[in-house]
Amino acid sequence: MDVSPEHLVEQARERFQLQDYYGAIHLLQEVLASGRAFADAHQLLGLSYALADQPDKALTQFDQALGLNPNYVEALIHRAIVLNELGREDEADAALRRAGQLTGETRHGLPSHVAAKLANQHAALGDAYAEAGDLPQAIAQ
Repeated sequence: MDVSPEHLVEQARERFQLQDYYGAIHLLQEVLASGRAFADAHQLLGLSYALADQPDKALTQFDQALGLNPNYVEALIHRAIVLNELGREDEADAALRRAGQLTGETRHGLPSHVAAKLANQHAALGDAYAEAGDLPQAIAQ
């Protein structure tokens, strides 16, 4: 049975809520292996790595999330926290300044955090269309 990336991320969120960070990491690595990871998966994986005391892997995942969505405020904030814990205060301050700038911005008349969540939902819908074989709709999303 093929499990969708969205379902795996939801299971990972449940593991994360139970403070089973290694369980969340395992599930999220499956999402990455599918080649269909999205910003939320990288963000949650980064957070799981950070809480499992693996800061370098955490930063890599936050950077992946930001590569997919440069306006991902939570990824910027969590990245800043990890950088600060590593003693990289200048980089942490820059990430926090960027997050602060984004929280005041709007996109298409919506607050940036709302627009980012909608963008993630469009990505998930695109994946669903791709799974169903409707590639033009997947691309449109």
